[in-house]
Amino acid sequence: LLVEMKDRLKDWHAEGARPTVGVVQKSVGNSVIAEAESALVSLGYKPQEASKAISAIKTPDIENSEQLIRLALRNMVN
Repeated sequence: LLVEMKDRLKDWHAEGARPTVGVVQKSVGNSVIAEAESALVSLGYKPQEASKAISAIKTPDIENSEQLIRLALRNMVN
């Protein structure tokens, strides 16, 4: 679903959802983090929850927002 909606989420930005400083931000660009946070917010998570879920990811080899979203969702469920 997120992959299919990727083009629709590009122009949408959630208020208050800002990239967090952490391991993930050092390895990927701010736009990837912002895109992942926006996707999580569009799925119904609060901006704070989305930011916290993304900042909790300690994998430095993230290549794109899709991987980041999957890992964040997986961590939120566990």
